[in-house]
Amino acid sequence: MMGPILVAAEDYGKRANTSSILRALGYRVIEAENGLRTLDLLRRRRNISFALVDLTMSDLGGTDLVSTIRVTGFAAPLVVMSDVENEELLQKSLKAGAVDYLVYPITSLRLSVTLGNLSINNTYEREVHYIRRQQENHLRFSDLYANSEAMKEPFERAKQAALSTKNLLIEGEKGTGRETLARVIHYESPYATGKFVRIQCIPISDPIQDGKKWETKILPHINSIDHGTICLCEIDRLEINQQKRWVDFLKKRKEAEKGGEPKFRLTTISTSRLQGLVEDGLFLKEFYDLLRECHVIIPPLRERRDDFADIAQRAIEHIVVESGQPHVHGVAGSALSLLLQHDWPGNVGELENVLFRAVLLSQGPLLTIRDFPQLTGNQVADFRSNVPVDTPERNDRYIVHLIDENGQVRTYNELEREIIERTVNHYRGRMSEAARRLGIGRSTLYRKLDEYHAENRKESEMLRQAS
Repeated sequence: MMGPILVAAEDYGKRANTSSILRALGYRVIEAENGLRTLDLLRRRRNISFALVDLTMSDLGGTDLVSTIRVTGFAAPLVVMSDVENEELLQKSLKAGAVDYLVYPITSLRLSVTLGNLSINNTYEREVHYIRRQQENHLRFSDLYANSEAMKEPFERAKQAALSTKNLLIEGEKGTGRETLARVIHYESPYATGKFVRIQCIPISDPIQDGKKWETKILPHINSIDHGTICLCEIDRLEINQQKRWVDFLKKRKEAEKGGEPKFRLTTISTSRLQGLVEDGLFLKEFYDLLRECHVIIPPLRERRDDFADIAQRAIEHIVVESGQPHVHGVAGSALSLLLQHDWPGNVGELENVLFRAVLLSQGPLLTIRDFPQLTGNQVADFRSNVPVDTPERNDRYIVHLIDENGQVRTYNELEREIIERTVNHYRGRMSEAARRLGIGRSTLYRKLDEYHAENRKESEMLRQAS
């Protein structure tokens, strides 16, 4: 969610008028009545997105205030406000660290255009910086979000893993950023000067075919690595015969190294919890023990509530640049509450698809509840009105229609999807309860939702291309 805007002015009328305009545009506002209060708020409230500061303050004003604000470390856009258009004062303010200048009386249109331009410029700068770091393989731990309690321990484990040369196992659901974390660990590790080689694990039950692939594809990859990282993605998909081949290789490798520094770091990524597969006899315990010398489990998005707003804002900034929709700056508080109620089985990937559609639908600077019809639909009350819906309409959300609008019987897959999605919504994302009521396993429920997520992704891609 976009942070608040600070309005600092000693004159109550000017401050109240400017704040009122901003609130009408959908922004959150905090106010400061003098220069000292302004500095205090900027020191304590590090989430402030913009600052609008009147140059006329009796305690600390003019360009001295602007300079002092910048000295405190406040890096967000700062716009100065004044009663007169003074070119000399404007130049001094810009030199001191302001980015724009507003003259009273400030209109809603002028303020909206100014903040819109500043927001998109800031977004482009951050996106270019992020993409450049990504392309230059310079993503670091500082680029990740780990404010939630659920993420703090995995984050610390990841930092410790970066200092080690031991094999690393990263477990987590799809869409949780497992490979991104693997790359960050690589570039923060002693192996940063070498390559990061990604190998997608494909199950091969035939030992002969597996042997051919090992000799023609896997070994050449391994032999090309000099002081780098090999990342095996979806290690849980390997058949037992493939696992045995890796066990033999890793044991011989360890014996050859004899306690010396390994030629490369082995990192593996798994969607399933391997401990459970070991208990079910689907994964070799010896292989599991070799892989988890360092072990990081990434929590799903639904457990990272304190990181959610930052992750959503980062995704919106990326979407704004990609789609060319500079009018969207963030998510309104009510819409963020709605997003937090969703279970997000597809994690960050699913969130990004939902936000992409919302950005295309949105008309204002902040995404609101009405920009997320796929999360509301007929399953919830109309958020735009406090008037209760009629009983027939309220009961209709429990009815699954067998016949479509053309008078044809709907397909079984369509009916099954509607039943599952309505059940998950009815139980507000409590997956265990939804699975129990449907009479299916929790893993089956997640698999079905993953399939629906993939379908939604295709629809989003088609929508993206059409736009």
